[in-house]
Amino acid sequence: MEATFYIERDGTMSNIELAESSGLKVFDDMLITSLSKIKNKWKPGTIHGSPYVTNSDCPSLFQIKSKLKDY
Repeated sequence: MEATFYIERDGTMSNIELAESSGLKVFDDMLITSLSKIKNKWKPGTIHGSPYVTNSDCPSLFQIKSKLKDY
């Protein structure tokens, strides 16, 4: 699954969207919620020393391991 978002000139994230679904709504919602809770600022792209809005993506992989033994 993958999310896309913009990094604004001030380093904040905006327009967080799901680019590729996991197939499970609960995981998709968890990724969007987790990204929206990031409060740290990002370093925006620059052109000739001036910041500009950049597009970024966040591919994510989740693995679920079962602790059940095969009987």
